[in-house]
Amino acid sequence: MLPVAVASPVATAAPASTVYVHGTGITAAQQAVEAAGLRKITSFRKIGVVAARGDASRISSARTKAGVTRVEVRQPVRFLGSTSHTATRGLDARNDLGLTGEGVSVAVIDSGADPTRPSRSSTTPAARPAAAPSTPSP
Repeated sequence: MLPVAVASPVATAAPASTVYVHGTGITAAQQAVEAAGLRKITSFRKIGVVAARGDASRISSARTKAGVTRVEVRQPVRFLGSTSHTATRGLDARNDLGLTGEGVSVAVIDSGADPTRPSRSSTTPAARPAAAPSTPSP
């Protein structure tokens, strides 16, 4: 069993808090949420995290479950970057340039290539399967 990591103490949890239960996989995280009696909000399968809601005792219980690697209590984020613009005169620089974004186009170009496909699993061209020759239609 992996050690349980605490991202933020349970004492900071409100009577009912939203938490992110990180597991060794999505199944471990889901089982921990269910076993602790937390109410599942949503899950993030690819990263093995379940968002759930519950009180401090249920959150503490989730931290002790097998396969749980971390439990984060959701807390507001406070923006701290306001003084850097004063120190670097970033706001003055931005305003003095007269750039508004007008006339700018943004495009997202997606190749559609999926690196998880078996034919793309190797980084060396020699190890990849050769393309099958085309067969003419009758």
